[in-house]
Amino acid sequence: MADLVTIARLGHRGDGVAETPEGLLFVPRALPGERVEVARDGERGRLLAVVEAAPERVAAYCPEVGVCGGCALQEYEQAAALRWKREQLVDAFRRERLDVAAVTADCLDAHGDGRRRATFHARKDAEGRVRVGFAQARSHAIAEIEACPLLAPAMRRAL
Repeated sequence: MADLVTIARLGHRGDGVAETPEGLLFVPRALPGERVEVARDGERGRLLAVVEAAPERVAAYCPEVGVCGGCALQEYEQAAALRWKREQLVDAFRRERLDVAAVTADCLDAHGDGRRRATFHARKDAEGRVRVGFAQARSHAIAEIEACPLLAPAMRRAL
């Protein structure tokens, strides 16, 4: 059974957060202000459809969006995503009673040729074939992908 919810904000991991009578519902790939149809499983929701899109919604830059467990904000317009990331840092400073004024710079865009670290997973399947890739979201399964657009060139070869 599907639920129709409105996303109030982003959670600290980038999931959309809806406030429902049953409690908070975390929906990956949903953006603030959106009305979305979800399949609910406890406090987690699987996005089925975006009924009313946020103005900041853009096309994902990676063809593997939703397959591997990374890049939670691919469909969030870059300036809005960077503002959200900066606010995460400011909130962390506040929680620790650190000087928020020290957080003066904006976050930088790391698209393309930027990520120099990644965690790859490898496992031998039942046929003896070694599978290498990223962990799927909330799973131990391996997502074998051809390329990641965020990896530095040397890291791309590692896949």
